[in-house]
Amino acid sequence: MCYQISFRETASALLVIVALAYSGFAAVGDCAVNFAVIGDRTGDHIEGIYGQIIEQVEKLHPDFAITVGDQIEGYVEDAAILDTEWAEYDSIVAALSVPLFITPGNHDITNSFMGEYYQAHRGEPYYSVDQNGIHLIVLDNSRYNTTTDFSSEQLDWLADDLEKNRDAEYTFAFMHKPFWFDTVADGNPDTLHSLFVKFGVDGVFSGHFHSYFNGTFDGINYTSVGSSGGDADPAPTGMHFHFVSVTIDDSGFSINPITLDGAVHPWDEVTVYDVKFGNQIRYRGVEIVRPLEIGQDLNLETQTLEVSVTNLNEGLEISDTIRWDLPEGWSVEPQMLPFTVPVGDKLTAEFKFSVEGELYPLPSFSLTYPFGSNKVYTVKKYARAVRSAECLPATEAPVIDGIVNDAAWGSPVSRLFSPDGGIAITDPVNFYFAYDTDNIYLAAYCSEPFVDSMKSGTTERDGMLFGDDCVGYFIQPDIDEGKAYMIYVNAIGTVFDQELVVGYDGFTDYDPKWDGSYEVVAGRGGDHWSVEIAIPLAQWGAKAESGQKWGINFRRKQPRFGSAADWQTPIDYAPDSYGNLIMK
Repeated sequence: MCYQISFRETASALLVIVALAYSGFAAVGDCAVNFAVIGDRTGDHIEGIYGQIIEQVEKLHPDFAITVGDQIEGYVEDAAILDTEWAEYDSIVAALSVPLFITPGNHDITNSFMGEYYQAHRGEPYYSVDQNGIHLIVLDNSRYNTTTDFSSEQLDWLADDLEKNRDAEYTFAFMHKPFWFDTVADGNPDTLHSLFVKFGVDGVFSGHFHSYFNGTFDGINYTSVGSSGGDADPAPTGMHFHFVSVTIDDSGFSINPITLDGAVHPWDEVTVYDVKFGNQIRYRGVEIVRPLEIGQDLNLETQTLEVSVTNLNEGLEISDTIRWDLPEGWSVEPQMLPFTVPVGDKLTAEFKFSVEGELYPLPSFSLTYPFGSNKVYTVKKYARAVRSAECLPATEAPVIDGIVNDAAWGSPVSRLFSPDGGIAITDPVNFYFAYDTDNIYLAAYCSEPFVDSMKSGTTERDGMLFGDDCVGYFIQPDIDEGKAYMIYVNAIGTVFDQELVVGYDGFTDYDPKWDGSYEVVAGRGGDHWSVEIAIPLAQWGAKAESGQKWGINFRRKQPRFGSAADWQTPIDYAPDSYGNLIMK
């Protein structure tokens, strides 16, 4: 028996087909081909979810399966760790009885070391294969940030492969990062898309964003597969962990996401424009316009926090209730606030907060924001509590020698928290800040009773030192400009840095190719390690003057405890999550 469906048919038809497949009746056979596309496993992965997705795929009995990247957590330069992580992955997917093809993601290939490891142990990172009469192209954009970053070698290979296989009945391309989100979907040039159009590619699949969305451009169906195990928020329709089923038969092909509970969703349930509008809702539609100001003693007297809700819809009012979820010790008035915002209007609401006890975790609020045709975006935000640290004027510049004993350093900042807002479980750490007309100076003194057990083997600039003993800074010299800098330094003075830029959609993009200029020296004693840094202000076009306020966040990572100590938590790339560095 053969069941055929067209690309545009509804999910109800597919529910019947998938139900038959789950009950032992194959929805694919002589007249059809079915394959599964599996999303990201990693990126703060949730233990056990990917294995459940694999079980769901196996129940469907596809002809083969293919991933869109991020199989391991990676981000290391240690072959033994990579061996372990890939062995774990292989043990999970061993439950599949069908061929599995792998697309590399940024967690799988993050740097040149991991690139060489991948090629030696997993094979070529980009390749093509014919399977069940379908031509599959796997591209490697794991270390690229835009389409223009692609090497000429890979683009030449792609053009040649497409030319040789232009008569294939169906051709699908797979790559980890959805560059098409910012190019094709916005009407911007895209070299890959031009090649796909020229040679008649039918569909393109990607991952990375951990959320499902799609679009059709020049007859090509683009699908971003959401999370199959990595941490993720549900899509606007509530779709969470899932994989994608693709069926090809005489009437065409269908693409449908299937969630962990076995529910089949229509391909166009969430479009790329739904996601783009959802980003606007998150960053411009619902905002904290006046945060709570926290003193250096972490005390919070009764303060007012302001939340704004702006109706970005055309022809659809917003009506819901702002509901605060309060951790122990916190109180707010009002805790619930019903509201209605007409089209083109804006609501600004005030909430009076006080806390007795620990500052973290912070309260959070949620509301539902309708948009489009029967779609709702659930917005959840934490109260913004802004800490302040002092940066002292240096009458005499500190000597950058790794020994934190100069008079310029003054009093340290030492009260930090674990990433979830609890008590920090690392050894104590002191952070220091100073400035003069030419430089801003940073120092950290990290207690460590077991210096011989420290991990600090990364020596390459911009190497993956996040697994080392290190300190990290997020610095925004001009709080009115959407640009900041992330700088990590490990215990032997190796630097990793990148520029952070906030786009119109509110997302913070990063440029790993950006390299700052620093004077850095690390030191080590019998019970500690330390680092001193001088950063020339001219490279940022910045000045440091009394009364200025910069954006700042900082942390210590200590592998021995498998944890970090954070100043303003949770740590986030986005500058609107930073605290204040006050120039005294």
